[in-house]
Parts: sequence; C-alpha cells; structure tokens
Amino acid sequence: MLEIGGSQLDENYAVFDVDETLGYFSQFGAFVDALNNYYSDFSRVVFDNFNELLDLYPEFIRPNMIEILKYVSEKRSEGACKGIIIYTNNQGPRIWVANISKYFDYKVGTQVFDQIIAAFKVNGKIVQEGRTTQNKTYDDLVRVANIPKTSQICFVDDLDHPGMRHPNVLYINVKPYVETLPTSTLIKRYLDSNLGKNILPENREKFIKSIKKRMGVNDDENERIATLNLQESNFISLNTPVGSSGESSAIQSYKKTGEKILFYIKLFFKNKNKSRKSHKLHMHTRRNKHRATLKDKRRRLTSKSKLLKRRTNANDNSVRKTRKIGAFMRV
Repeated sequence: MLEIGGSQLDENYAVFDVDETLGYFSQFGAFVDALNNYYSDFSRVVFDNFNELLDLYPEFIRPNMIEILKYVSEKRSEGACKGIIIYTNNQGPRIWVANISKYFDYKVGTQVFDQIIAAFKVNGKIVQEGRTTQNKTYDDLVRVANIPKTSQICFVDDLDHPGMRHPNVLYINVKPYVETLPTSTLIKRYLDSNLGKNILPENREKFIKSIKKRMGVNDDENERIATLNLQESNFISLNTPVGSSGESSAIQSYKKTGEKILFYIKLFFKNKNKSRKSHKLHMHTRRNKHRATLKDKRRRLTSKSKLLKRRTNANDNSVRKTRKIGAFMRV
C-alpha cells in the first residue's frame, strides 16, 4: 500500500454520497412533493427559494457536515485536493441533487462540488452515462469523473459498497444519518416564514390538510411518514429507513460521528502539503544539479529517509493504518 501524500505525482479527491451521508433528505423531499402538489407554480415558489426553504429545517443536515465541507474546500484551494465529487444513487430528478449541492455552496460560501455523478438508472432508464451498474464501483467512479488511476480517493458513504474497496481508496463508512420532524413542525415553520406569506389566512387550513394528506398523515395519528407516500415521492432515495431518532443522545452520537469523519479526512490530507514542498525542492535541485555532487544528493536522500522512518515509527499503529490507502473505516 502507498501512504497518503507519499507520491508527488498523486492527486487527492474527496467523494461524498448524498442521502443519509450529507444529510437526511427523504422527509424534506416528501414535504417538497406535498408543496408541489399544492402549488400551481411550483418551480417559482419552491425551487427558486430552495436554500431559504431548507434553511427552515437545519435538522436535516448531518451535524458537522458544513465544517467538513469547508475543510475539504480549503484543501482544494491550497492545491491538496484536486476535486470534490458527489457520487449518488438518488432516484429523484437530477435537479434535486443539484439543488442540494448548491445549498452546500451557499452554506460554505464557495462552490463545493466540482461534479455530480448521478444514479445509473431511474425508472429503468439510463441517467448517468459512463456508469455500468447501480452499484457504486471504483472503476465507474474514475471513468465518469475522469480521475487518473494513480490518484488517491477519500470516499464517504453510509452504505457498504464492496466495489469501492480499492487500494487507492480510503473508505469512510459512516452511520446513516436519519432525523425526522413532526409534520406539524414542518408546516408551522413554513407558514411562519417569508415563504409562507403567500398562504392567505383563509387558505391556511386548506394548505395544512393538503400537506398532511399528501404526506400520509392524519390528525388522529402519530406523525410518522407513511411508507407508501415516501415510496411514491419523486424525491426519495434508495434504502431509506422510516422513523426518527428523536433523542438528544442520538444527536450527540451523530455529532461524534461528524467529528470522526473530519478526523479521518484530515489524516487523509495530512501529508499533501509536505509532498508539494518536497516536489518544489526537487525541481529546484534539478535546475541546479551542477552545484551538487551525486554524493551530496545521496546523503540528503538518506537523511530524509531516516527522518521519515523515525516519524513513522513514532506514530500509533491505529493512526498509521488510517494513513494507508485502501483502508475501510467504519465510524
């Protein structure tokens, strides 16, 4: 195995799944579907205000995810990361994931994702050219994203995709993020916001009944999303569990998971800047090779090798493993 950042020719990429990884968007998607069913001018009312709408429900974003994406974006600006990619099997229209991607641009303050790799097929029709299967695989990823096979990839997903296990991939397998809200909370926040001002007082009861009916919630039932309606929604992901954590302890657990994700991503990029500095020194030496003897070069290389060996031996075994390409980390 090669160590992360160990080659001057290698490029680093960060790849993220969407559903239950970046956040929990199934209930939000069902709510958007209900709004679509109510409004005649859906695009103007909802998609033109997507960021403002999702801002009403911060619970749907995985804790620490904004911080994680900010860090990776900074690494790209520094040259330590070549690209940030979404790799999803979401079965909704492409505009759905595109809007989620733009939402993170808005929260981070810069364009985060350079490319979106969509599902292979939706309703039996090929959506993403270049993919060969609905399974996520290393070969499909590098083909569609045009990633050099010498590159190193940090892949974050809540599901275990055997096809993504590869010597050049650090696979961070995260606990699925699932956090739902009572339907009444979804509705109240919407009606109390600027977006809900278009619902006149005399039409509010009609609006509430329409949303609840579409989402499969009756007034005399507990407010869990009906499985049938989730499956019918155009915006629902694959393998989506129904239910809510609803516990502060669960939120704390998700926060700890977010901290672990950031920890391993930082380890992934740890040596990249050192590698770039080493590359600049190497180029300078080549331009001035007439000033150095072969013996001098060998002495410097031997010294660097001994220093690197001492640093490596000083690290804890668990940390050394996370710096290796091909690791599968379940957090």
